Amino acid sequence: MAVTYLLQSALLDVQLDEEHAWLYMAWKGPLAMAPVQAACAQVLGFIQQTGVRKVLNDNTLVTQSSWELARWVAENYLPRAAHLGIESVAWVQSADIFSRAYINTIEAAAGPLPQLALFEDVASAYEWLRLPTIPLPS
Repeated sequence: MAVTYLLQSALLDVQLDEEHAWLYMAWKGPLAMAPVQAACAQVLGFIQQTGVRKVLNDNTLVTQSSWELARWVAENYLPRAAHLGIESVAWVQSADIFSRAYINTIEAAAGPLPQLALFEDVASAYEWLRLPTIPLPS
């Protein structure tokens, strides 16, 4: 499997899975608004640069988040990612109960694109992303 690291930091690792043509994003530790916004700006650049249509967003190692951050992701980041061509996001949830609630907020507040599916483990998210994208109603 050909994987290229695009970013490695204390907050986020981003890999391009060239075989499947998607980004793997592994968030780590407590998530705060300003650092996440900066990291998401970098990710949007990677999306534009690579032309990927799918993202595996792994929150397994997230220890803290916030309602404000969840709202920003749903109202700002996800629409921008969709505008750049992202069609599907497989989102692996954190074990942190509050972070899980915030992810449910994102799912409820997000628009129809990109498709967003929540998972308990990376393997299930991986398998879902391997499926062809389900067409959305017009």
